[in-house]
Amino acid sequence: MRCYTWGTNNSENRDQANNGVVSFAIPDLGIQFRAAYRGTAVECEYLALMALLNFAVTNPKLFERQKLDIFTDAVLPVYQVNRKAPVPTSAERYIRMIQRFRTSHQLTLGWVHKEQNPAFTGVLDLPPLKTKSKIALNTPDTSVGQAKPAPSNFKF
Repeated sequence: MRCYTWGTNNSENRDQANNGVVSFAIPDLGIQFRAAYRGTAVECEYLALMALLNFAVTNPKLFERQKLDIFTDAVLPVYQVNRKAPVPTSAERYIRMIQRFRTSHQLTLGWVHKEQNPAFTGVLDLPPLKTKSKIALNTPDTSVGQAKPAPSNFKF
């Protein structure tokens, strides 16, 4: 299944924390998620990927026996996750979580141009799709009660 992530902040200095956004899109399911986040540009890029992986863990029926081909326009995480670039101490925890996810799921991470990234451009022009499984966001829903937490063997 093809999935896309995008994260950024509004700072010219990538190492400066500022208001930003994390986003992921799963066009095959007609899903797009966006949330505000305050952090460095690299933190936003990694947290977009973490949000997608958390969504996959929270919705196992949608992702069972699925190979996740994840694409992002963020070059640094692609190189670091694929062990083509050194990983700074600040990103080690993200890499560990991704590797832990890989122990139970097939996952590839590749690069895509920003204008071809649905997590950036959006999937809102796609028709809504019906899924066989109920989709959980792992967030409180006052009308239904609390969502089930992610399995205890996978924590973010």
